[in-house]
Amino acid sequence: MDHPPPVKLCQPCKTLLVPEVDAHGNQPSPSKRRSYRDQQTLKRSVDYGCFICSRLWERLDPSDEETAHNYKDPSMPRDKPEDEWSRSAMLFRLSERRHSYSALDILINPSVFRGLHRSIASEVKRLPESTKSPDALSMAKGWISHCAKKHRECDDINMETGWYPTRLLDCGSQTDADPRCTLVETRTNLITGPYLTLSHCWGLADCIKLTTDNYAQMVRGIPLSQLPQLYQDALYVTRSLGVQYLWIDSLCIIQKGDNLVDWNHEVTLMSQVYSGSLCNISASDAPDATHSLFCTRTANSHFPETIDCCFNETTSRYLILENWFWNTEITQSLVNRRAWVLQERLLAPRVLHFGKRHLIWECREKVVPDASSGSLPNFFASLGVGLKSEFPRSRRSGISYSRAWCTIVRLYANCNLTFPGDRLVALSALARTMGSLMQDEYVAGMWRKSLEVEMLWRIHDMGSTSRPTTYRAPTWSWVASTGQLAPATNLRAPQVHIKVEKVHLDYATEDTWGTLRGGWLHLRGHLQRLSLDNSEGWKMTGNGVQAQLSTGYSMEIKVWLDAPNDEMDKNPEPNWYCMVAQMVRDPRDPRDDAALVLLLELVDGGTGTFKRIGLAEADVKDAEATFLSPSEGEDQFPCLELSVTLPQTPTFIECLRVQILSTGYLVHLH
Repeated sequence: MDHPPPVKLCQPCKTLLVPEVDAHGNQPSPSKRRSYRDQQTLKRSVDYGCFICSRLWERLDPSDEETAHNYKDPSMPRDKPEDEWSRSAMLFRLSERRHSYSALDILINPSVFRGLHRSIASEVKRLPESTKSPDALSMAKGWISHCAKKHRECDDINMETGWYPTRLLDCGSQTDADPRCTLVETRTNLITGPYLTLSHCWGLADCIKLTTDNYAQMVRGIPLSQLPQLYQDALYVTRSLGVQYLWIDSLCIIQKGDNLVDWNHEVTLMSQVYSGSLCNISASDAPDATHSLFCTRTANSHFPETIDCCFNETTSRYLILENWFWNTEITQSLVNRRAWVLQERLLAPRVLHFGKRHLIWECREKVVPDASSGSLPNFFASLGVGLKSEFPRSRRSGISYSRAWCTIVRLYANCNLTFPGDRLVALSALARTMGSLMQDEYVAGMWRKSLEVEMLWRIHDMGSTSRPTTYRAPTWSWVASTGQLAPATNLRAPQVHIKVEKVHLDYATEDTWGTLRGGWLHLRGHLQRLSLDNSEGWKMTGNGVQAQLSTGYSMEIKVWLDAPNDEMDKNPEPNWYCMVAQMVRDPRDPRDDAALVLLLELVDGGTGTFKRIGLAEADVKDAEATFLSPSEGEDQFPCLELSVTLPQTPTFIECLRVQILSTGYLVHLH
């Protein structure tokens, strides 16, 4: 049997792997060790070929690499805050086949390493030289077969519905001497058997697309050599898996020549296209279609990496498993940064991820990398994976719809879109699926039954925030925002003090799940005048900004603005208001409440029209009375309607509480 050579390590990393011994000669477990190195030293280790330092280096973004190349003075202050550097940390784990326990943690400055967990590698299986190899694709075929036959979590996926996308690509068979790619209209051709789908990055390359001009040629069929490399590879995988048909968006939807008529129709079918497939092929690391789907391993990477370590005076060879494996290969891969791909990944019953170094299987029940085949431990289930298992596929799934949608929005909103105007349409397939399960009305990326709470999203990274140049959605929808989004999480909190009485949306097409041209809602709640003091300079997170209510009560709150702060400085006398939206109770002290407050700017006093400008959170005693208490001149506040509802024959206490809780300003929010 072949044995993998140990990886190359620099001297500082070797030193860290030598366990500490106490005065009695014992090795404490776990032990924690730290090594402080500037970036210049780290770069020298990378040039030397140190496996650990090289893996870290790959996680640095281009600006970090540039800083390292130019880094001269170790005492030079950093331009980035510490938490930015900590995102470049990498965690490794040494793992035994049957057991896993912490042995020592390693942290290389700046925030480079977090740990190694000891265990013994008893035997290692050689990996295929390429993810294109017959062994690799045979493994993939076995994964699909096993899932279809054995996985209970996947057995509600019906591949025999008889439904097919409007068009498919006929890939031929493995025995074809001259394989061609032929576009097939499924309504006029007899189609049998399953089909696959492809998720990929379009990139900037000018690759072939289906147009009205080349439609006839595509129907006749074109040689594979006329396709870009990625599409050739996808067809090869399809044939190798014993499947005849493949769906690729750029080749199965008319992209030019019909004024988007076909595109607007086909986008309404995306939920069925992906959920009805046998499996999705994900080109995880290809920046565009000119690149290959496959990775080729070097001679030193045919085996999972190993390392020689001495524990308890015994030197043994250990397997190295990167705890950032899933994040590197999948979550932060090029294709999964695309907003469109999130719904493709979640809706497809199964996904084959062709990553930078590995072929990885993902379904609702399992996540399996090729490196785990045979000898590696079942380690990857603890890597925070299981996104597909959290997405409900039926009303009997038992999965919280609100929690699932919150996860979807959080992931989706922080992905990239080539055309920002597609923000709703690129989520529409997932929304359709969720809507059929939730039995609820879809409202600009949110749901009507929980709209009052879902409106309480916030932007937690003001550094990347800007007002969209083109209209996306009303200001109260997260769809209208940019920057790092944190969706509302307290969806079941009972203390909600706002009520949406009416919603109106104008759609760009007949698709009520897609792009908007306009919209507004009528919101009832208690208004307060608001002024924000930025005399000490705006902080990116908004922490520590003073909020001054017209009652004269001042308190420290957290403020998250929807737009850059300099935009607000341009208005010397802003018409700012706030409306308390939700109270989050502290179970340890009923009086220690957190109030979530919508920040509003008056747009038109005559019509009581406002726009949302941010969200605030105040952790204060008696927050309810503070934010909802009467204000001087409140009867002159701009609104559509002001009403107070009193109970019949109220007591004095009831009158006081009703005055606080039921004074309703109905405002127009757009």
